[in-house]
Amino acid sequence: MSGEQNVNTDVTVREGKEVSIGSPSETAMQIATKEVFGTLGGPAIHNFEGNAVDTWKMQALCTGPDCLGFEDVPADGIAVVNFYVHKVEYERQDDGEVLEIVRCVLVTDDGQAYGFMSNTLARDIARMVSVFGFKKWTPAVRVKVVVNRGRGGHKFYSIAPL
Repeated sequence: MSGEQNVNTDVTVREGKEVSIGSPSETAMQIATKEVFGTLGGPAIHNFEGNAVDTWKMQALCTGPDCLGFEDVPADGIAVVNFYVHKVEYERQDDGEVLEIVRCVLVTDDGQAYGFMSNTLARDIARMVSVFGFKKWTPAVRVKVVVNRGRGGHKFYSIAPL
């Protein structure tokens, strides 16, 4: 995709920059999920604000060693203002197969980042974008992150409102 493209009257995509959703309708959410979060080879998607240095600092927070995991999420939830979604390669421990998966990072109003490798959580973020928009979420949106069990003991994460 180059430049701005109107995918649907409800969704506008700008390459590597932003996705804006004009309507919180179910159709817009489905399009955002498919067009943005469903393409593992696409650019990182985020709702950071500020200049290039500010964006770079937020990316460093989301991909650096200070990014916490599920086990660090407080039981009473977190207040999310930013997100960062990007493709990563993951090597399975059981058979060494390398998979492409979506990594999602939620950033709280106090600047703490929590990262999850989860396509399901990416779809939940897309739903949140369809409701709260693509800019920094002010006021913060309170959520809890839930671990779910799938077939074969596989675990995946989802977001639940508080």
